[in-house]
Amino acid sequence: MNSRIYTFKKKEILKEEVDFLYLFFDNGDGVEIDKSELVDLSFKTYERLVYDNQGYAPVAANGFIKLKISDIKKIRRRNHRLADNKAFVTDRKGYVENRCLTENGINKIWFFNDLNWHYPLLCSVLSRMEKEYLVLEFIPNPTMGAFDSDTHKIMLGALNKDYVSEIMIDCENCESFQVYDEEILDINLTMDKQLVWGASEIYRNVTSGYIILRLNDKYDDRQHHLFVKNATVRAITNRLCGRKGVAICDVCHLYVEYLFPGYGGNRNKECFEIADVKSDEEIEALTKIEEETCSAAYYYESGYCKKLNGGKIIIAFGKNAEKTISKFE
Repeated sequence: MNSRIYTFKKKEILKEEVDFLYLFFDNGDGVEIDKSELVDLSFKTYERLVYDNQGYAPVAANGFIKLKISDIKKIRRRNHRLADNKAFVTDRKGYVENRCLTENGINKIWFFNDLNWHYPLLCSVLSRMEKEYLVLEFIPNPTMGAFDSDTHKIMLGALNKDYVSEIMIDCENCESFQVYDEEILDINLTMDKQLVWGASEIYRNVTSGYIILRLNDKYDDRQHHLFVKNATVRAITNRLCGRKGVAICDVCHLYVEYLFPGYGGNRNKECFEIADVKSDEEIEALTKIEEETCSAAYYYESGYCKKLNGGKIIIAFGKNAEKTISKFE
């Protein structure tokens, strides 16, 4: 199957769960809004998801966000990137309100929770003042279709190595390294039809399958964050497969960069989550043991990695990873 429809249960954003939020404008500017400034919110989103950044995001169909913008110093010092920084610092309240009212250029909002995870919302906004409140009203887009369902959906193609420029392979301990298209011999991954919310966008979730690599030391400028100085073939092989040539896999994300039409090195990126082979119940039980004993009990495990003949490495995902590897030995 070359393509399939992926789904994601719509998430309701509750005011009490928002720790802070970001307003982004269509010129790339952004300003942080404190939770004390959030008065009320209510909106619906379209069924269709839209590609954004390195994942997928919902689009606002209607509704509003009501804010009471403050100018107190502690909020004025919050994160922001604005074209007219001097005007913002001088009068934050006046600047934010005037920017929203005169330009109506807000096209994206991020809602952050207390874990610093953010949930994205793409939008078109028409702003107005209601006494002391700044109201951001979401404007419908008739080309987006229906919004009454409680489920998002999007049609996506299979991950085809012929379209891949490079992959940043990310491990659970935050080590990562880059592999290039010439080093990727095969990709055959199975995704859950249910998408997942990562720490930012909505992603596809890999449940099984494999990637076969043959790394080359000619790439001496390889990007990496490894606990070694140089990301040599030997260093990466040892990181994945251990010194015995086979090890439990802790790869948790694949950041895939696709080839894209046009000149100038245009790229399209997508992040894939890798599922832990343990069930949610198993993870919860192990986490509880850690809390009770103050010792490590839970370790992330997404499959197995093994060295193959001819300088190849296989990264196999899922509960049947060992069986998958046996087919290539």
